[in-house]
Amino acid sequence: MRATELVEALLEDKKTIAVDLDGTLARLIPGDFDRKKIGKPVPAMVRKVKKALDDGHTVVIFTARASEPVNVKPVKEWLKDHDLPDLKVTHEKTPDIDELWDDKAKGVVKNKGTFKH
Repeated sequence: MRATELVEALLEDKKTIAVDLDGTLARLIPGDFDRKKIGKPVPAMVRKVKKALDDGHTVVIFTARASEPVNVKPVKEWLKDHDLPDLKVTHEKTPDIDELWDDKAKGVVKNKGTFKH
């Protein structure tokens, strides 16, 4: 295998993973929403995010908070405070997202209309 083919093969295995914040990466704080308050990290999910990054995947934080630009800064500060890199924070589901890690999502089989187990 030529070097360029190897690089292409490695790149094909890389994913863009969108990770929900509240209830997934951070513990959900019950009550009224406060943009400056984000729950404590969920350690198992933090480890999964760090492993995905170490494996060369792209991780974005996918949160409704980002629908208001003023809410992005507290998310970025939370990431930094918990030893996570400066990840993109978005509320937009884009075609480049390969996986969505979310406490509210239900897996659906593509083009079938049935649920994954």
